[in-house]
Amino acid sequence: MSIFDFDANMYMEGLQALLTKQTLHDIVVDGLKSPMLYAMFWGYVVGGFPVFVLNVHKANVLVHLPTSFAIVFSLAVFAFSWLFLLDSVGQQVFYVLGASVGAFCTHLHFEIIELIRGHVQATSSKDKDD
Repeated sequence: MSIFDFDANMYMEGLQALLTKQTLHDIVVDGLKSPMLYAMFWGYVVGGFPVFVLNVHKANVLVHLPTSFAIVFSLAVFAFSWLFLLDSVGQQVFYVLGASVGAFCTHLHFEIIELIRGHVQATSSKDKDD
């Protein structure tokens, strides 16, 4: 049997066997108890912080916190967490994954805000011209 032979019934039987051993509530509770989940959330915050500060500086809202400080602070927190707080390789993998996703998603959120702001400005200037 090759990996390209897809049998949906086999996967459904495996899922059914899993759910007969554990309830959905148990699966959710075990997931919430997982330290990898919290390592990923912490990585998301650490990775997104410098991007947040950079984008807020573009809007001239936050002028007291330099971007270079935010980057150095995030790198220091990242290194401290990597060396002292994360116990397993799995946690470290999810931490790096969370940091990269945090930076990417924070950048995308600010891009969406810029698109909405541009749309609102275009419609308001169009209304003023009429």
